Amino acid sequence: MGADLYIKNLPRDKQMCGFAVSDEARANGYFRDCYNDGGLLAVMNANTGSDLSWWQTANRKELFIEDKEEGLLMTVEGTKLWLCELIPIVDAFTKQNALYYSNYNLEKHCHEKGKKITKSEVKEYHTWARGLIDFIELAIKLNSPIIWSV
Repeated sequence: MGADLYIKNLPRDKQMCGFAVSDEARANGYFRDCYNDGGLLAVMNANTGSDLSWWQTANRKELFIEDKEEGLLMTVEGTKLWLCELIPIVDAFTKQNALYYSNYNLEKHCHEKGKKITKSEVKEYHTWARGLIDFIELAIKLNSPIIWSV
């Protein structure tokens, strides 16, 4: 289970890269994040104090339209707004040399720092976060909505 995002104006057959989290997948218009404590948004939340959520974002009506064929679409204007919100969070996140997995606190309903992430994986998380920005910028460049499958 996870969030699967697709740039609508790119060929869907090239986007079907399995559950790839790669530059190639993003260049073909596909972005993936998992729903566990090691997922990108969860780790960013634990390390920046942000409160990003695929589901909470999907509930923001100003960012989306409903499409009969594709379901929920983040509009180009919505994508631009979301990008402006993400950039400072991603910038703060990618400046950190030490990262921790998320540990969701059910009593406080928030993400806290859990187990420390290895140095080699820190670089992977930084690349993944920058990849989210690249993916969003590509959708904007193509003037394309994003199919939001969460």
